[in-house]
Amino acid sequence: MKQDKYTHKKPHILVIGAGFGGVYTARYLVHELHDEADITIISRDNYFLFTPLLHEVATGGLSNRSVTEPIAEIFRGTDVRFVQNEVHSLDFEGKTVETDMRAFSYDYLVVSSGAETNTYDIPGVAEFTLKLKTLPDAVALRKRIIESIKTASHTDDQNERKNLLSFIIVGAGPTGVELTIELAEFIFQVAKSYYASALSAHEISITLIASGNDLVPQFSPEVRAKALSVLREKGIEILLNTAVIRVSAIGVDMRDNSKIGAAKTRFLPAGTIVWVAGVEASLPEMKGKMRLHKNGRLMVNDFLQVEGYADCFALGDAAILPTRDGEPPIPQLAQSAVQEARIVAKNISVLIKGEQDRTTFPNLTSFTYKSKGMLISLGSWQAAGDMFGMHPSGRLMWFLWRTIYLFKFNSWRKRLSIVFEWTINIFTPRDISEI
Repeated sequence: MKQDKYTHKKPHILVIGAGFGGVYTARYLVHELHDEADITIISRDNYFLFTPLLHEVATGGLSNRSVTEPIAEIFRGTDVRFVQNEVHSLDFEGKTVETDMRAFSYDYLVVSSGAETNTYDIPGVAEFTLKLKTLPDAVALRKRIIESIKTASHTDDQNERKNLLSFIIVGAGPTGVELTIELAEFIFQVAKSYYASALSAHEISITLIASGNDLVPQFSPEVRAKALSVLREKGIEILLNTAVIRVSAIGVDMRDNSKIGAAKTRFLPAGTIVWVAGVEASLPEMKGKMRLHKNGRLMVNDFLQVEGYADCFALGDAAILPTRDGEPPIPQLAQSAVQEARIVAKNISVLIKGEQDRTTFPNLTSFTYKSKGMLISLGSWQAAGDMFGMHPSGRLMWFLWRTIYLFKFNSWRKRLSIVFEWTINIFTPRDISEI
């Protein structure tokens, strides 16, 4: 294995992953340390992906490039080095990271490798469902939707039409609810705008399956009720307390969880099945005495250090911070990762500066999550949220939701591009290009 050709006279900070946790950690490190350390980011993609808007790419609301920003552009004008590689292993004892091209040594490590779709080992999920975790996932989903509608419009076989125009979304968290509502608007809009003479709206079937007894359990009862109301208004069938136990190319087998000991199953046919029922940590092979939680995430202490390694930090979907009795777990949200990134950068800065001044013992900052409120999009001109003990919904929340997300992007060019696309969509049908 080739070694990294760069030699580091300054402390070397290696950041694994370029999602919210990794990118914001690097940005905060630049601010905290200036030129006192070398910073390297390693990621398999050369762009930062704004995952909260992936459902809009999948449903024709935004173009592919609108939800990405090149890493090199984000850190232009800084000394942050970006390496596009797939990380295969982390050696916490040897302080090295191996990629498919070379090995990198580090003085401080930040693991923010994100998450991937959790299939829960349910038969058929990996083979027969579409996901929504990456940009290719969103592109593939949009292509499937458009192809299904187009093919259905050209066939007289009623069974085939029914299959092509039946859509199932499994998972009723924020991603599942936002995707389902946008999907309904997209499908009905496409059918009405482009295939009105060949298709009827009553032929289209969209079903949202939730394993629990409510939608978006992270939100207040008021927001859950609002989401349920909007979904029903759009003609979406909602199956609560329903566990998917098997997936095939033509539908899903389900079990009713509403009754204790219920064993009755039924089959629901569909041509398109989308799985957004949960995520799991995406971690490379690891060597060392680190501890993993039962859900596969790295255990960290209050300072977000990997347990047993003071020079290694983990955050976002890759890590879990044990909570005290009665405390809710830290939500796996972008705002959580951004808050964690600030603490990680601050603590690494303290450690580095403490090394330079051996007379003082560095005082690290513990992490405490502070929710800034949560918002969920409920389709065109609708959003709802929990903010400051209130649960507002409507057009104002829709504008606020979009404004907050807009300013998470680094460049004004990207922000203006997204505003332009959103504005165009108000007056014209969504894009149905098959890419």
